[in-house]
Amino acid sequence: MSERRELPDGWRWVKLGEVAEYINGRAFKPEEWSRAGLPIIRIENLTSATAPSHCYDGLVEQRVRVRTGDLLISWSATLDAFMWDRGDAVLNQHIFRVEEDPRLVTKQYLYWAVKQAMERIRGRVHGATMRHVTKGEFERTPIILAPLAEQRRIAALLNEQMAAVERARAAAQAQLDAARALPAAFLRQAFPRPGEPLPDGWRWARLDEVSGLKRGPFGGSLRKDDFVAYGYKVYEQQHAIRNNFEIGRYFIDAAKFEQMSVFSVVPGDLIVSCSGTMGRAAVVPNEAAPGIINQALLRLRPVRGTVDATYLLLYLGTEWIQATYFSSTIGSAIKNVASVSTIRGMQVALPPLSLQKRVVAALNEEMATAERARAGAEAQLAQINALPAALLRRAFNGEL
Repeated sequence: MSERRELPDGWRWVKLGEVAEYINGRAFKPEEWSRAGLPIIRIENLTSATAPSHCYDGLVEQRVRVRTGDLLISWSATLDAFMWDRGDAVLNQHIFRVEEDPRLVTKQYLYWAVKQAMERIRGRVHGATMRHVTKGEFERTPIILAPLAEQRRIAALLNEQMAAVERARAAAQAQLDAARALPAAFLRQAFPRPGEPLPDGWRWARLDEVSGLKRGPFGGSLRKDDFVAYGYKVYEQQHAIRNNFEIGRYFIDAAKFEQMSVFSVVPGDLIVSCSGTMGRAAVVPNEAAPGIINQALLRLRPVRGTVDATYLLLYLGTEWIQATYFSSTIGSAIKNVASVSTIRGMQVALPPLSLQKRVVAALNEEMATAERARAGAEAQLAQINALPAALLRRAFNGEL
């Protein structure tokens, strides 16, 4: 046991297999599922109380019956320990039901000890995409065993402290959700919806009145042998999604660029993703390398003196524009490509150019505030999420 270190008096290292029996669930086949009977506990039912569950309405061995208060351990995909609290059920494969030896260990102490052990197990398990640990490996995993009275005290303290951590985590998550919702709220306040009356001096304009629109080249316009190691950049979805014009790996030579110059971009253009992840947009900055858009992008070229590029960018990000023109499900149809002809007719709420710039300045300030709130909430949540591991280390070091 490489984890051996000096322990408090009466404490000792043991293997998980020495203190309990670990009973694997049964492989219930889809044809055995029913709407009546006992719920079948699958891994998703452990990780989410709202995950749908199937039932089994037949005879089953007592060894795979689960009752409230049972300790369950997922040994595949999600590697973790769980206390079951949702009544009688049956256990699916890839989950152990634990029968602890009460002479050696309490259930609650073992639950927390396995939680800590799983941190080490997750670092060395098999499978790049489907992690799992064999029963033998699991049973050989060492844990620190305190005397029974100390186990009860430690488990009670951990139950109390982890509940406090969970309350703090829920509060921090609520703050983060609220911060993430701020940009959409700011945009709702700034822009009238299509069909709503406009403030004095505003007008409704079609997108193709205020901006040229070009879809990237289709089909065989760009072939694999057109790409070179360095030259004119081919802008892709990732540039719009990440608002980063320095990344990218595809280039074409000067002759191909000249041939496809109709698809070129200049500073101040907007590029908009129009397939797959749709509706993400970015303004081409002054320092962007010369290049063309690929087939997954639209290029919008604002009419100078009519519409501010950043104003148009922010307007495209409103909830109603995203839902109307860039949603993957519109009506009963499921689509992966935005309709260019429909986008051309998009109604844009357009104030005078001087007011557009003031709207942009105000929104930029509000968006910066929202970003600071989001970053702060994420940092706080990260600190809270690190507390359980720290508490477990203290508990099993004899520091609680």
